[in-house]
Amino acid sequence: MKGKEKRADKASFARAELKVFAVALVALFLTCAPPQAVAQGKAERAGRVRKSFEGMVDVGGCRLFVRCAGEGAPTVVMEAGLASPSTDWDKVAPEVSRTTRVCTYDRAGAGRSDAPAKPRAPLKVVEDLRALLARRGERPPFVLVGHSFGGLFAALYA
Repeated sequence: MKGKEKRADKASFARAELKVFAVALVALFLTCAPPQAVAQGKAERAGRVRKSFEGMVDVGGCRLFVRCAGEGAPTVVMEAGLASPSTDWDKVAPEVSRTTRVCTYDRAGAGRSDAPAKPRAPLKVVEDLRALLARRGERPPFVLVGHSFGGLFAALYA
C-alpha cells in the first residue's frame, strides 16, 4: 500500500505544482501585458475605439480628404504647411497612431480635397476642420499639430 500511496502523493503534488505554475503564468501575463493592450482595453470600455477611415467628407460645399487611424484620446489632428498635402505626415502619423488616435486631412484645394469655389480665409479653414471632425464623429479632446502655415490654423482652432 505504501507504493500506491506514494504514487498518489506524487500525482497530487504534480497537480498542485501545475496549478501554481498556471496561476503564476497568468499573473505574469497580466503584469507584463503590453501598454497598448491595456490602453486598448480602457479605450474599449470608454467607447473610444474607432475604426480607421480614409476618404472624402462633405463639409458643406466642399469635400475634404481625411485619414484617421489608431485608438484612444486625445485625438491628434495634423495640419500640413501652406498648400501642402496631408501626405507630408505619412511617416509621422502611423507612429502616433500606435499610441492614440490621429487624423490628417487635406484642406480645400490641397492634396485630394476638392478645390473651393473661392479662396478660403483662415477662419473658414478652421470652420471646415470643425465640420470635418464633427461629421466624422471624432470627439475631443484634440491636440492640433501644425507644420509651418498649418500652425496658424492650429492656433486659430484652439
